[in-house]
Amino acid sequence: MEQHHILLNKRDIFLSILVLMLFLNVFPINVTEGQADAQVSVEPSDQTVGQPSLPLPTPAFSINITVDNVVDLYAWQAVLYYNSTILNFDSAVLPPGHVFDGKDSTQLGPTLGTDTKGQYLFFGAMLQGSSSGFNGPGTLCQIKFVGQAKGTSSLKLDVTTDPPPGGPVGFYTTLLDSNLNEISISIVNGQVTVVSEVQKPPSSITIGVDHDSGPLGSNVTISGDINVTRSGLVTISYRANGSVAWSELTRVATDAIGHYVYSWNTTNAGIKVYELKASWLGDVDYEGAESSIVTVSVSKKTSSISLSAQPANVTAGSRVTLKGGITPRPLGPTYPTVKISFRLVGGLVWTVLQDSLQINQEGNYTFTWTTSTRGSYELQVSWEGDPNYVGAESSISAVEVTGEAPPGGQPDFMAYLPYIVAAVAIVAVAGVALYFLKFRKR
Repeated sequence: MEQHHILLNKRDIFLSILVLMLFLNVFPINVTEGQADAQVSVEPSDQTVGQPSLPLPTPAFSINITVDNVVDLYAWQAVLYYNSTILNFDSAVLPPGHVFDGKDSTQLGPTLGTDTKGQYLFFGAMLQGSSSGFNGPGTLCQIKFVGQAKGTSSLKLDVTTDPPPGGPVGFYTTLLDSNLNEISISIVNGQVTVVSEVQKPPSSITIGVDHDSGPLGSNVTISGDINVTRSGLVTISYRANGSVAWSELTRVATDAIGHYVYSWNTTNAGIKVYELKASWLGDVDYEGAESSIVTVSVSKKTSSISLSAQPANVTAGSRVTLKGGITPRPLGPTYPTVKISFRLVGGLVWTVLQDSLQINQEGNYTFTWTTSTRGSYELQVSWEGDPNYVGAESSISAVEVTGEAPPGGQPDFMAYLPYIVAAVAIVAVAGVALYFLKFRKR
């Protein structure tokens, strides 16, 4: 059944605005004294459409908007709210025998709209020139719907929450007399219940993952089966653990026996625990189904950091170049820092040599260490990680600091200080001995 979405043309919009201005007290409203309320009704007020043995949608069915006990009706408009999940609008017409039939009149609408209350239909008509107003009961319009889902929909004549063109408030259901005065009315609403085919057999669907945790950027294979042997379209949905709303991850077709497979790359997932479920809508033979929930924990990626110490054998006071890099290279925009530590071989406690050495945009660092004391040293570099990567420590590099000068280097006077002191002492003793020998010879 083709759905008709009918929009107002420019002429209709102009006339609609004119009628609305009349409705909004631009013209004085003087309800005739002693006139009883006219009644605007949805008829029938309660009906059931469809058959338990037939599938949806139903054939088109009609409701009428009627008026009773009205005097001098010159213009009318109606705003009808309905549940668009259950009912699908088909058409709206001024049927033969309507209140203005045979007179010069202008139709307003019909048009569909949606506001905070839901879906509504706007429709109306207005007499032209010197046409006399309508008296008594009659039909304002006839509206057709199609039942597209099981359930009960109210049919409510109400006021919209959206402002119309040129007006401060919404459309609403009202009547005007030939003096362009608003007629006092009461409203009777209605409802429609849609029934459909015999309940289809249930189905079920499963979901599973090849691993329930992995680093950001890893692939998670999601798979499962519809328990009936047929092909179908499966929707895989996900949400962060603890969230309420689900988002669609993908739709994947099953094979001929109802099996589906999807490889989810978590590059854009974020560091979180995610819940996953699968569903299918069913078909003409089986009801749809939704799977249980599985969880996948997306963690930070692993990283590594290197350290090279050159030269590895120096004298005290010499310089050692420490350099290396982080892999994979952090992407910035701010670059992390590394910490360099050292200890004597066999020691338990590390001493921080440099606490916050920033890497460059290539992910590398360089530091010059000036040695001071002889000994056998171990050095290590580390970083704490960032939002996407786990921190890491390098392997240990060894540096031997001795008292011997490297080839072509400067001698380590501190290393030879004990020997120099001993030599000076020997020279001093020899000098004293020679002095006393010369004194005796005199």
